[in-house]
Amino acid sequence: MQNLYENKDFYLSAFLMASGLDLVDHHRVGAITIFGFEKNKKLMNLVDQYYAMKGSVTPMKYGTYIRNLKSILHNALSESNSEVNYVKQNKKGKYFSRG
Repeated sequence: MQNLYENKDFYLSAFLMASGLDLVDHHRVGAITIFGFEKNKKLMNLVDQYYAMKGSVTPMKYGTYIRNLKSILHNALSESNSEVNYVKQNKKGKYFSRG
């Protein structure tokens, strides 16, 4: 697998996407979502700019990626809840079916 930069900062992730980087992975660890980007020099420069408060993206683009990430999180959470509900409804003894 590729070299990933993972973070749990929602707004950093939106900033990285608005700066032209692709979100290549996201997964939940408990209640926290981890976002993954391909780790390279451009990414690390953008992360440094973000935390130094020197990064810049157009406001409309940033807002768009905030909404996109919220949609991704909502869809992932909905799918996760659907699977949990399916498993709860289809228990058989102490083992249960996942489909």
